[in-house]
Amino acid sequence: MTCLQVATLLMCPFLAPEAAVPAAALQQRAPLEVEIGGSYEILSGDRSNWQDAWIRVRQPLGPRQSVDVTGLRSERFGLVDYQVSAGTTFPLDDMTARLEGSLSPNADFLANWGVGGNLLVPLGGPWATRVGGGYQEYPGGQTVTGQFGALEWRSGPLGASYRLGASQVDGDGGLAHTLSGTAFYARRSHVTLTGTLGDRAVMIGPGDVVLGQARGVGLLGLHEIQPGLGISYHIGIDDHAGVFTRSRFQVGFRVLP
Repeated sequence: MTCLQVATLLMCPFLAPEAAVPAAALQQRAPLEVEIGGSYEILSGDRSNWQDAWIRVRQPLGPRQSVDVTGLRSERFGLVDYQVSAGTTFPLDDMTARLEGSLSPNADFLANWGVGGNLLVPLGGPWATRVGGGYQEYPGGQTVTGQFGALEWRSGPLGASYRLGASQVDGDGGLAHTLSGTAFYARRSHVTLTGTLGDRAVMIGPGDVVLGQARGVGLLGLHEIQPGLGISYHIGIDDHAGVFTRSRFQVGFRVLP
């Protein structure tokens, strides 16, 4: 995981956190949401496993509006790297925009810097579309870019989306397809099942990102164990053909305002 990653942009939740909560509830919230979490990824072959730890602070400012900052410690390839990212979500009439950026002071293997964003556009009824993209520059000058378009549906406690993503690594490009289904339950809890097939960017060494055929499935969500306290999770497996298979286990403890 990185704070800002093109692969993450293509897989980001199809509903912004504010979109699932009534505006009146947002206006009554405490000022901060804090999450402390970590992940452990098991790689096939003789590759060393990956570990991440992070802290994220988000401040709601109003309906569909917030700012957030994330600090990340990442361990891969026998190296330790750090990254800081910041983002903001804000309304544009009936649309919702998201902008974010990241910076790595060491840049041993994470991107030196990156920027990205997306725009959610209601289509009427339960339908919406989302478009977005991102750019990253890695040590040695390697660049990774991505763009996506998605069609999203939400009705009551159920949601679904289809996303078509394009990725380019140093000018070489490919497409990936992602299907997601989400169930919302209790107060602010939700669970999402997602699957991806197509060309995706993957890091195979310090400052070395390649584009190749991949397929993956994941189960992720948030469970509010008591008012004001939730557990986020992500369990998944990705098969990067000809490179490695990666099994991911992630958990975070979130203080919910």
